[in-house]
Amino acid sequence: MRNKDIAKEKLIIQSALSMIAEIGLAGLKMNDLAKNARLATGTVYIYFSSKEVLIQKIYAYIFEQVTMDLQANIEPAM
Repeated sequence: MRNKDIAKEKLIIQSALSMIAEIGLAGLKMNDLAKNARLATGTVYIYFSSKEVLIQKIYAYIFEQVTMDLQANIEPAM
Protein backbone atom coordinates (compact mmCIF):
# COMPACT_ATOMS: atom_id res chain seq x y z
CA MET A 1 0.00 0.00 0.00
CA ARG A 2 1.26 3.48 -0.86
CA ASN A 3 2.07 6.00 1.83
CA LYS A 4 -0.38 8.86 1.84
CA ASP A 5 0.86 12.41 1.54
CA ILE A 6 -0.59 14.53 4.36
CA ALA A 7 -0.34 17.69 2.25
CA LYS A 8 -2.32 16.07 -0.56
CA GLU A 9 -4.99 14.90 1.87
CA LYS A 10 -5.26 18.43 3.26
CA LEU A 11 -5.48 19.83 -0.30
CA ILE A 12 -8.40 17.53 -1.06
CA ILE A 13 -10.19 18.47 2.16
CA GLN A 14 -9.69 22.19 1.58
CA SER A 15 -10.86 21.88 -2.03
CA ALA A 16 -13.93 20.01 -0.83
CA LEU A 17 -14.69 22.69 1.76
CA SER A 18 -14.40 25.38 -0.89
CA MET A 19 -16.72 23.51 -3.22
CA ILE A 20 -19.23 22.76 -0.45
CA ALA A 21 -19.37 26.48 0.35
CA GLU A 22 -20.24 27.18 -3.30
CA ILE A 23 -22.49 24.29 -4.34
CA GLY A 24 -23.48 22.55 -1.13
CA LEU A 25 -22.72 19.08 0.14
CA ALA A 26 -25.35 17.39 -2.02
CA GLY A 27 -23.78 18.86 -5.16
CA LEU A 28 -20.27 17.67 -4.36
CA LYS A 29 -19.07 14.97 -6.76
CA MET A 30 -15.75 13.20 -6.32
CA ASN A 31 -14.95 13.65 -10.01
CA ASP A 32 -15.48 17.42 -9.79
CA LEU A 33 -13.50 17.53 -6.55
CA ALA A 34 -10.56 15.87 -8.28
CA LYS A 35 -10.67 18.44 -11.08
CA ASN A 36 -10.88 21.30 -8.58
CA ALA A 37 -7.89 19.95 -6.65
CA ARG A 38 -6.05 19.29 -9.95
CA LEU A 39 -5.68 15.61 -9.16
CA ALA A 40 -6.74 12.43 -10.86
CA THR A 41 -10.04 11.01 -9.65
CA GLY A 42 -8.23 7.81 -8.69
CA THR A 43 -5.92 9.80 -6.44
CA VAL A 44 -8.88 11.23 -4.54
CA TYR A 45 -10.20 7.69 -4.06
CA ILE A 46 -6.81 6.58 -2.71
CA TYR A 47 -7.25 9.09 0.11
CA PHE A 48 -11.03 8.82 0.53
CA SER A 49 -12.75 5.61 -0.54
CA SER A 50 -16.17 7.29 -0.67
CA LYS A 51 -17.94 10.59 -0.23
CA GLU A 52 -19.05 9.45 3.23
CA VAL A 53 -15.44 8.83 4.30
CA LEU A 54 -14.52 12.29 2.96
CA ILE A 55 -17.34 13.89 4.97
CA GLN A 56 -16.15 12.14 8.14
CA LYS A 57 -12.60 13.41 7.55
CA ILE A 58 -13.91 16.93 6.87
CA TYR A 59 -15.80 16.84 10.18
CA ALA A 60 -12.66 15.70 12.02
CA TYR A 61 -10.59 18.38 10.24
CA ILE A 62 -13.01 21.17 11.20
CA PHE A 63 -13.22 19.89 14.78
CA GLU A 64 -9.42 19.86 15.02
CA GLN A 65 -9.14 23.39 13.59
CA VAL A 66 -11.78 24.77 15.98
CA THR A 67 -10.12 23.05 18.93
CA MET A 68 -6.72 24.52 18.04
CA ASP A 69 -8.25 27.99 17.65
CA LEU A 70 -9.94 27.72 21.04
CA GLN A 71 -6.79 26.47 22.75
CA ALA A 72 -4.77 29.31 21.24
CA ASN A 73 -7.08 31.80 22.92
CA ILE A 74 -7.04 30.21 26.38
CA GLU A 75 -4.61 31.61 28.89
CA PRO A 76 -2.42 29.00 30.61
CA ALA A 77 -3.58 30.21 34.07
CA MET A 78 -7.16 29.26 33.25
